[in-house]
Amino acid sequence: MNLSEIEKKLGEKAKLAVSLYLLDEKGLITLEEGYKTEVMMPMASTKKVAIALSILKKIYDDQELSLATNITIKNTDFSPGRPTNTLDRYYFRPWSIETTRTVDELLTYMLTESDNTSTDVLLGLAGGPDKVNELISQLNIEGHHLSFTSKKLLADYFKVPEEKSINSILQILYEFISAYSVRPTENCLAESEEDACTAKMMTDLLKLLVSQDEKPSWIGKAANVLLEKMRQCKTGETLIKKGAIEFFPRPTDFGSKQGGLGGIRNDTAFIQFKEGHWAILSIHTCQSNLSLKERDEIISDLAKEILITHCNLQPQLKEPSEEEYQDSWLPTCCTLF
Repeated sequence: MNLSEIEKKLGEKAKLAVSLYLLDEKGLITLEEGYKTEVMMPMASTKKVAIALSILKKIYDDQELSLATNITIKNTDFSPGRPTNTLDRYYFRPWSIETTRTVDELLTYMLTESDNTSTDVLLGLAGGPDKVNELISQLNIEGHHLSFTSKKLLADYFKVPEEKSINSILQILYEFISAYSVRPTENCLAESEEDACTAKMMTDLLKLLVSQDEKPSWIGKAANVLLEKMRQCKTGETLIKKGAIEFFPRPTDFGSKQGGLGGIRNDTAFIQFKEGHWAILSIHTCQSNLSLKERDEIISDLAKEILITHCNLQPQLKEPSEEEYQDSWLPTCCTLF
């Protein structure tokens, strides 16, 4: 498996980073592998995992919020995103809108749909990017630099006004026609290392979460909520999940979070096997001029090859029984942005 050759497949200026942990049933590392694991690359929506953890700390440690806390979302709060997302859809309605959601609902929209409005509202509740960066640093995890709201990131990337207006709505809709085509602004974003993280940072964070899940500490309680919502993620069928599904029924638990914008395409996932051990895998790409479909195929094929090479897995040759099918994790259909 030549990762430098895979990186070249993504395009002349494209970048690839991969980080893999294998953990035993106690969460201890049995293998660590990777490629350019500490290179800072744009996060896109994978940043939403750290934002969620910051909110859950406010619930279970600081006790400043609860999952049932109602939050009012004003017309100026709506961010552009996939027009079918629960809250992002309201950005595209030119009249004034106000709605109320619980913190739990906002976390669900953010982690399962990749809803940008929910993300920005929660980021504000968390205290902004600096507070999220501070938490990740306190957890002794390096390589995380959250810089922008989703609204500002998209405005800067596509060079459109940040505030909601008829003009900005029309401009964003036009840009979304080619949302996954790399823009010149992506080069600047990648070089600045703003709103960026390393692939290792994401696997370090997921490793911490799966090892602390269901423990009585605040982070154990937070991990229980966060991982369950990642299991319900609807935006990753064509990425790591597609590569892992061929090994069914050995994977018994799976959760993930994706990100994509222009030439950026990232996925981070946890996979647990029947034997109780885990694979934590992050694949980050940026500045690729390939189509989204081509990039997703490269990522899913790479995930499959990694699982074959390092987890001693082979694709299943028979259809699973109904009992196996019900007991294993199931892929969900998705669209992303």
